[in-house]
Amino acid sequence: MKTREKIFAAVLLMLFASVNINAQEIKKQVANETFSVTIEEVMFEDDALVIDMNFLIPAGTVDDCESVVFTPILENENTDRSLTLQSLTVSGASKYNAKDCYSFDYCNSDKNAYNPYRVENYPSEDQKVRYQLVVDSQPWMNGGKLILKTKKCFCPCGVEDLGTDELCNVPMYEEPLDINPVWAPLDIDDDGRCYINQDKGEGSIYIKSKNDVHEKVKIFFPVNVTRRVDGYFENADAIAKIERLDEDKFEVKSVSIEGVASPEASVKYNQRLSDRRAVTLEKIVKGKTGFADELYSTKGIGEYWDDVKATVANSQETVYADNREALSECVNSEENLDAKESALRKIAGGAPYRKLYKDVYPRSRFSFCDVVYKVRLFSPEEVLRYMDSRPELICVGEYYRTLKTLDESDGKYDEVLGIALKEYPDCPELNYLAGKSAYDKGNYADAASYLEKAKSLPAIQNDLGCVNIKVNSPDNAERNLKKAQKGNVSEADTNLKEVKKLRFNDRCFDGYDEENR
Repeated sequence: MKTREKIFAAVLLMLFASVNINAQEIKKQVANETFSVTIEEVMFEDDALVIDMNFLIPAGTVDDCESVVFTPILENENTDRSLTLQSLTVSGASKYNAKDCYSFDYCNSDKNAYNPYRVENYPSEDQKVRYQLVVDSQPWMNGGKLILKTKKCFCPCGVEDLGTDELCNVPMYEEPLDINPVWAPLDIDDDGRCYINQDKGEGSIYIKSKNDVHEKVKIFFPVNVTRRVDGYFENADAIAKIERLDEDKFEVKSVSIEGVASPEASVKYNQRLSDRRAVTLEKIVKGKTGFADELYSTKGIGEYWDDVKATVANSQETVYADNREALSECVNSEENLDAKESALRKIAGGAPYRKLYKDVYPRSRFSFCDVVYKVRLFSPEEVLRYMDSRPELICVGEYYRTLKTLDESDGKYDEVLGIALKEYPDCPELNYLAGKSAYDKGNYADAASYLEKAKSLPAIQNDLGCVNIKVNSPDNAERNLKKAQKGNVSEADTNLKEVKKLRFNDRCFDGYDEENR
């Protein structure tokens, strides 16, 4: 014997903003093909069963003083259980008392106390009626069927059975729903800024700075040597740096060159040594570049004590720590430099001086060059040329414009983006592009890592939701998508429906996994 059960929750679905989550529908002719029903949704969402149907009542099928009553019923023959749902009543125009004709409830002892689905004074043209209902789901419902009983009521209290029709399975879908989250594009301008960040102005990472840039290099000399020694210390790299500035994209404003000597020997001798070392570096720069002569300022500054003073003040080596007070008084005294150096040789039997001569003096013999310049904007071709050697000179906008010229599936795209992110690891726009690239390749963990760095932007909250859907994390997806909704990201509305599908598939289809997503 089939049993009737109480409807635990009956709620009009107009309270649910987005219930119909799939384009699939089922159309049925019912009551001896007199009426038609389009089933939009019969599916589980969270702890509810959602039912969404459209009834088409053709003109002339309900006469005056008649009511047609459609009663949906959930039943499962395997468990011998059923649940009668809210009826839909369609009444024709009445010439008698309304209670006699407008409602089938008057003639039906098995009536529901409240019936929101009632169409009275049915007009002569075709009528479409939306039936939307939510009931608390129960385990026995899954695998059951939704059927429809149709009756016609006449005045006074006559009843005609118009038949019972099977509408669909519960749930209505026999296969997992397709899940297709929608990525929200980030609107980025040509300077590499999304429009929400356009308060960033000149001097930021987004636009080439108006400030001057300094290229500072040193070349070192062996003791008493003033000629160039390219293989000494880091001299080769320093000369290469200067040579790179001789490009049309660098506007050089000044070239300041100073030569120095370590403190040993006389002040007069060291001054001449520093002068010649400055001239040597000037010749190197002029030989490697085409900078105008009037840009140069070249001089020797004599003995260089800065590194000696720093070592005496900070080094924890015993020879310095045990004699720090005497050493500090000596090197910071106002005596002439020759007398200072003579006094330094005598402290602690000369041990600190010998240590300084061995470890500190060799790097106190150099020429220093400071090239002040500005950099004009890089073209995409120049970005590709300079990104390995001078990535710090390229701003976000230049990287972005270069990326726009490349195919996202090309390895060069990933190479440029990777270099840009090393220079600007916290830039939301670059992290968005990296997240999109990883997402398109199916690398969802990498996509989430990049997007997390930029999730302050509402569009990226939506895109994080897409990643959550792909890895079957509906709770996280819903949380991110609701944040995106608050930011007026239209794609979030669609994706919240995809979350419902995901939960439905996980609940109703065993073996559903990420390969199906």
